[in-house]
Amino acid sequence: MESRFRINAPTVTHQVIDGEVIILNLDNGFYYSLADSAAVIWQSLNGAPVGEVVAVVERFYDAAPNEIETKTSEFLAQLAEENLIAAVDAWPFEITAPEAPATKTTFTAPVFEKYTEMSDLLLVDPIHDVDDYGWPRTQEESQGSPAQS
Repeated sequence: MESRFRINAPTVTHQVIDGEVIILNLDNGFYYSLADSAAVIWQSLNGAPVGEVVAVVERFYDAAPNEIETKTSEFLAQLAEENLIAAVDAWPFEITAPEAPATKTTFTAPVFEKYTEMSDLLLVDPIHDVDDYGWPRTQEESQGSPAQS
């Protein structure tokens, strides 16, 4: 049986903006940017067998034989390592893929940009993690000294 992956929702959320996929992992506060072939793979994978994802990418890009398959598999392994996707046995929903362009472009290996600098801010719970004045605080800050007056 061929591997299938799904977006690791509700822990992972994403938005597509002008062809770029912005992903937020709500467990760790990291966010990611995917463009070009990486964005095509992300938009194609939700429950589709890996072979179908590769077929979608092949409709977008020209590449040497097996290059797309190899690089797509490597990229999916990276996404799984980041806990952005999870393996599934079956997918009960219709699978939709992005519409291929009229002409193919040269394939470049999929990559993602990972951003960690805002994780503390993204993990703050603005409803519960506040000081006496209503300002958000991380758990570590809350365990430290009391709010200053």
